[in-house]
Amino acid sequence: MAVPSELLGSGAGGAGGPGGAGGRERPVVVVVEDDPGYLKALVRTLQREAPDLDIIEATTGVDGLLEIGRVGPDLVILDYALPDLNAVQVVERLQDTSKRLTAPVMIVTGGMPAKAENELRTLGVRAIVNKVDGMGVVIEAMRRALQARKVA
Repeated sequence: MAVPSELLGSGAGGAGGPGGAGGRERPVVVVVEDDPGYLKALVRTLQREAPDLDIIEATTGVDGLLEIGRVGPDLVILDYALPDLNAVQVVERLQDTSKRLTAPVMIVTGGMPAKAENELRTLGVRAIVNKVDGMGVVIEAMRRALQARKVA
């Protein structure tokens, strides 16, 4: 399930935040995940399946917000339950108009309350993937999110 090379060309469409996506050659994905084992497995899978991605890692919501603001990624892969914030709180902060985030956010979770899923959908999150569905499903959702961003 490799990401097609056309997704990995010059910029993934649009301008991100600072350092935005418009002028870079490789798409940037920020992965925010506090489970070290899952983070390592996910990053390793992303590197194997989409070697032309630049992957930035963060293990807390606050660190994730800082990295997202710093690099203006093409995609954010966000765990629901982090030690300091949950995904709803992170996405709400990302929607602050001063941040100018245009990247899609994809939630990867071991489970979350139905209310939280509804809130995330209301906030514009389109992809919510359960960790138990496997890495292939995560990679496919990532591919679709990057493709949608490129087309937009």
